[in-house]
Amino acid sequence: MGLLAGDSINAQYTFGDGSDVSARTQGFEKVFNTGDRQARRHISIEVGENGRVCFLPQPVIPFAGSDYRGSMTVNLQKNSRFLCADVFTCGRTGCGERFAMRRFENRLRVTLDNRPVFAEHTLVQPERRGYTGLGQWQGFIHQGVLYTYAPGKEDEIFGFARQKDILPDGIVGASRAVQGICVRALAMSGDTLFRFFERFEQLV
Repeated sequence: MGLLAGDSINAQYTFGDGSDVSARTQGFEKVFNTGDRQARRHISIEVGENGRVCFLPQPVIPFAGSDYRGSMTVNLQKNSRFLCADVFTCGRTGCGERFAMRRFENRLRVTLDNRPVFAEHTLVQPERRGYTGLGQWQGFIHQGVLYTYAPGKEDEIFGFARQKDILPDGIVGASRAVQGICVRALAMSGDTLFRFFERFEQLV
């Protein structure tokens, strides 16, 4: 799948009461050079009472010169369970492209019974700052962010994410949100991060 200059994808998913869904995309999503334009994708998810939804799209590859604006809004019920993850690369590293995109932006906003409980904003603008130093990507080429809301299971999820050497070839950090758990990771392979995040699915 690929996004071109001017593309705009808007998808809305409503999962009814008692749903149990695991969703994937077909393959890595490429964002081609958009010139002086943008490519946009917005996803809206609603999860009903006692619903369990795990949304794990494949990693995004921003090509040189691309400008990608992604966003996701999620509304949960108190007894819902939910997991989503985003993985993206710094570029087509096999072609010598590292941080050659114009802009990569991803936003996630989660509400519980229409009350905000978590927000995440990832913004990469290589022309304005560097991303390879300490506290940034540190030489890694893939980054991923996972959010999960799973009442009664979050202590187990948090403990799992904070195990020593849980991702031997990467770096993992986990934190508690107002509601839910956020896990951020760096690695040298998008597939490595995707498979790592899949391991959380069995805990939700």
